Amino acid sequence: MQQENRLISLDIDTTVSSQSFFQARRAAQTVCSAVDELYQSSLSNSKIRNVFCVVRPPGHHIGTAGAVKNPNNPSVTQGFCLLNNVAIAAAYARAMYARFARIAIVDLDIHHGNGTEDCVLHLNPCRSVATSMMENMEIKMESVQYKPWKDETDAQNVLFASLHGFGKLEKSNDFFYPGSGLHRNRSPTIIDASLSKKQAAYPYYWREHLRENVFPQLLAFHPDLIFISFGSSPFPRLLSGFDGHANDRINNGFGGLTEFDFAWATREIVGIANEVCEGRVISVLEGGYNVLGGGCSPFALSVRSHVEELTRNFYEKGEKERWEKESEMERERMEERMKEKGESVESVKIERVEEEEEEEEEEEEEAFDFGEMSEEEEEKMEKPEKQWEEEREELRKGKEETNFTTLKMEEENENEEDEEDGSEDLENYEMPEIEAGEMDKIEDPLANEEPVEGMRRRRHAKVDYVALEAQLQKEEEEMRKKKQKMNEE
Repeated sequence: MQQENRLISLDIDTTVSSQSFFQARRAAQTVCSAVDELYQSSLSNSKIRNVFCVVRPPGHHIGTAGAVKNPNNPSVTQGFCLLNNVAIAAAYARAMYARFARIAIVDLDIHHGNGTEDCVLHLNPCRSVATSMMENMEIKMESVQYKPWKDETDAQNVLFASLHGFGKLEKSNDFFYPGSGLHRNRSPTIIDASLSKKQAAYPYYWREHLRENVFPQLLAFHPDLIFISFGSSPFPRLLSGFDGHANDRINNGFGGLTEFDFAWATREIVGIANEVCEGRVISVLEGGYNVLGGGCSPFALSVRSHVEELTRNFYEKGEKERWEKESEMERERMEERMKEKGESVESVKIERVEEEEEEEEEEEEEAFDFGEMSEEEEEKMEKPEKQWEEEREELRKGKEETNFTTLKMEEENENEEDEEDGSEDLENYEMPEIEAGEMDKIEDPLANEEPVEGMRRRRHAKVDYVALEAQLQKEEEEMRKKKQKMNEE
């Protein structure tokens, strides 16, 4: 019995028991059941258009191979996640039902959905480099990983968007977990909209990112099914689920939202769903634990507002014109608010752009696109034929003028290579049988060669090949013993 109840730590965040995997499977199964429910309702013209799933443990930090490492956080954890519930359900929907050919996932957790993004990123072949250190040696292994859901069209039929906080923690060199998700869209179907800590204090920037970077792309993508992903805090007595709320205690100041902001975002996503996919939305709340305040807690208020908007907006539509008007009105109010502090909306955005350019260089892993062209190749493709003719004519003239000089230089280079390479003189040379340390017995075959006028004499350093061979064999034997010892340990 003690063995069954024993807890095992996978990392500093993630702890499991004998029942954890069973619960993780049930969580993923719940979201897959929601997919089945919406499919059946679409066949019978049922009024069921969306589903709200309350599951645990969470999943949006788990990637194709576990924790998703990044340069800002090499020791990143699984973030309490075991199976990626939303990615599994999205793959299930696409593989099982032709009606759900195009899938969109919108992650509104304040922490970057790095695991879900990793799953979507690997729908295309991705190049990765693993580095390991040995004695006086660094070994790099490059591989291409490809994790399709259904077929080769997966990547173009799955959209992932994440709106989250990014930046360093106050008085620390550590990054806000998980330390990834800066504005670097490595695929046309992956949208990373990140908020600095300064921006995250104001709901305006959160809404503006959705209006500018997420909603228009979601509407243009025209999905058949939309998933909304909300993560959660695993710690007792802390706000969970809608952790971008201003009263969440573990968002480290990267959240300044209220339940009204979550209600607004839900309403807009449902409106887009009404426009493109008959209102089909699956919302997944991953987690849910003890909170202070019970039904009056910020968590409970956020959940209630979210579910109300899921169920009531059957006729709302996603409209770009309305988003633009809302943006103008909120911007005016924001400018007045920032003016009182001696700042402006533009100054915050400029600071953020500079930070993006500085941090973007640290990203290492990139999508491996077999059809990708370099900037030079793209530039060549754009040149008109007349410009090509002019450049070719200039090249012809240049070649005629420098033809004689080039040939002369090539001949000189060939002669110099012949000077350095004396291998042809050694073809018929027989090596005497000697022991290690008896180099004096070897006669240099080039020792009696007469120097040619105008050319320097070749010089060859004497090498004790027998001793060298013995040394190499000794080193190989030592390496073999070390490797055998490591395997035994």
